[in-house]
Amino acid sequence: MSVVAVFLAAIFVAPNFVDWNQYRDELTAYAKSFTGRELEIKGDIKFAILPSPILAIKDLRIANSKGPRDADIASLESLEIHLALTPLLTKNIQVTNLKLGNPVINLENASGSKDNLPFRLNSKNKTTITNNEPVGSPQRPGNNNSIVNNKLVIAGFKIQINNFLVENGTINYRNISSGHIETIDKLNGRLRLASLNGPIDAEGTAVVRKIPLSFSVSVGQIVQERTLPINITTNIIPGSVKTSFNGFISNIQENPQIKGIFTVNGSKLDKFLSAIGGTAELPVMFSKPFSANAKIALDLNKLEVKDLTLQFAKTKGSGSANVTFGSTSNTNVTLSLKKLDLDDLLKVSPNLLQTSKTGKLTGTAIANRSDLPPFPSSFKKNSEIFSLQSLPKAMNASFNLFIEALTHQNATIRNATLNASLANREITLSQFSALLPGNSDLALFGFITQRQGGPTFDGTVDLTTNDLRGLLKWKHITIPQVAKDRLRNLKLSGKIKANKKNVELSNMKLQLDGTKIRGTSKLAFKARSSLTLGLAIDKLNLDSYFPKSKQNKKLKSGEKQQLVGRSTNPIEPAHNSQTGSNTIPFSGLGFLSNLDVSLESRINSLTINGLRALKINFDSKLNNGNFVLNDFSFKSVAGIQGKISGKLSGLAATSGIPNPVLNDFRINFRGNSLGHSLKILGIKPPIQSLSSGAIRLKAILNGKPNRLKFSANLSMQKGNFNLRGKA
Repeated sequence: MSVVAVFLAAIFVAPNFVDWNQYRDELTAYAKSFTGRELEIKGDIKFAILPSPILAIKDLRIANSKGPRDADIASLESLEIHLALTPLLTKNIQVTNLKLGNPVINLENASGSKDNLPFRLNSKNKTTITNNEPVGSPQRPGNNNSIVNNKLVIAGFKIQINNFLVENGTINYRNISSGHIETIDKLNGRLRLASLNGPIDAEGTAVVRKIPLSFSVSVGQIVQERTLPINITTNIIPGSVKTSFNGFISNIQENPQIKGIFTVNGSKLDKFLSAIGGTAELPVMFSKPFSANAKIALDLNKLEVKDLTLQFAKTKGSGSANVTFGSTSNTNVTLSLKKLDLDDLLKVSPNLLQTSKTGKLTGTAIANRSDLPPFPSSFKKNSEIFSLQSLPKAMNASFNLFIEALTHQNATIRNATLNASLANREITLSQFSALLPGNSDLALFGFITQRQGGPTFDGTVDLTTNDLRGLLKWKHITIPQVAKDRLRNLKLSGKIKANKKNVELSNMKLQLDGTKIRGTSKLAFKARSSLTLGLAIDKLNLDSYFPKSKQNKKLKSGEKQQLVGRSTNPIEPAHNSQTGSNTIPFSGLGFLSNLDVSLESRINSLTINGLRALKINFDSKLNNGNFVLNDFSFKSVAGIQGKISGKLSGLAATSGIPNPVLNDFRINFRGNSLGHSLKILGIKPPIQSLSSGAIRLKAILNGKPNRLKFSANLSMQKGNFNLRGKA
């Protein structure tokens, strides 16, 4: 018995005293015969029998093929193989645990389907693994490696792996054509393998694009060596998102194809989009549940998504998508929504407002308000960085969206259509149209290209409405009391250029009722917004906009004198009822302190209160509360020609109240016949002899309106009168 004990002790204990590093070459030879790649073992090799056989190797590296940028296709800090002892006696190697410590795998796609992934597994019938060494070579193993009954056979030993463990793994994938790199890190998982033919179960955790998630994979047994059932589920932490795929892989040995049904659902879309988009936050209005379901078909050349159904809050839609791979990728997405209720989507619950770091509202329904929760500063910061040049040049895409009915501010926008495409890092907006409230038709066309100031849109805009009042009412714009047949028809067209700094409208053609207007406009987004307008108006009859009351109808021509000095415009603001020195004229202009405006306009003919003014020019600038009137002139009003120029400062409010001051305000009026002008105005002069002859008035105004200094010169009847004083 003692001899047997010594013999058994020698068998189980002796391996602990063997320097297994001397078998480094044999191990690397086996690896090369199996993979076709060089294996380098830099660390120690240890092997023990008790308590169970275990092979431990430190610092392994598997060399890449020629061409890829990474020297190694894979590297491991440690490899542990735990074996069951009893099956070894029957030439069966049962791996109870195969553990990879800190593995790094580098995959690379050089061009099209060429990559560094496939090992050199030569297959014929039952997939016999071969090597290039002669059988029985003393330096290399003999060629008796094969797959029999769905089990790997090496050197006559059948191999079965029960558990495959990965600790802190990393997978890098590089696409050389696009320069795109994807990384999966912090990969920890367990894989249970019944046989090479399945079934296979795997579960674990990983971080993909900095998004933490857990996963579970179940693979069934291969059917007729062609079809492999597969089931994948994931749980993504941001947004509490769950995804699942139930399908199969077909044509495994030829052109693998994956088909099945994909579903996704989550509780908070904002968290999910922020995670996959790389932005820190999205507005709380996106913090709503969502789901999607589709049939998926994927192979090495294309991805097809059919029968797509999706839901966000109460909004439901359907669509399809397809992607083709290669040196140039092509993506096409089509989406259709029956109804989109923006009023409902823009409602923010009190709980979300309390938990949002940026929300400052205190109500539940904000659909009709403009003070929506602001975009977080981090989102704005990331959005400013975006550049079309950051997109792969070899990427084409198209997006088609149709919304049958879109509810916004308690009105319906119909047939909203968006057709856009991406090619050569340029976006073409081939159609953006909608039927707006008020029987209005909006259409936009153009291109988005990368300029020095960022993405810039260049295109055209067209707006036609047969019920302008309805359109204004929908946008909560107060409609002035004008004649019933006015503010009805509007046509607008022009070229539009927009980026994050400004919006510019050129070659503008506007027809309001019967008035035609041409010009340009530019709105600049700065610390102080500025608006620049250049307008040319042919004919404008303001009288046609005044309501025709019974009182006005009874007026005779001789009664026009009563109308002089007061406006019949019903929208004219009421005069301040306050009196006394404390009243500051123009105090209602305080809102101008936040806006800079430059206006140049020309009106060929203007009719107001029955008077016709010809050739009116208006050139002015308002900057930081200082108004400069370069030119306000007219060629003829009741036979009088005039020009006004000057400066008005102090419109910017100080202590809450504007304090305007006139500086060098000059007035110059002249007429060839005072009597003719008085007659047109319907005024009967008290002294008839004073109404004949030419008249000229020059005046200069300075100071505050309630303490005005003036100097004037009046020429009439061959007389010359000079006036100076304060008012």
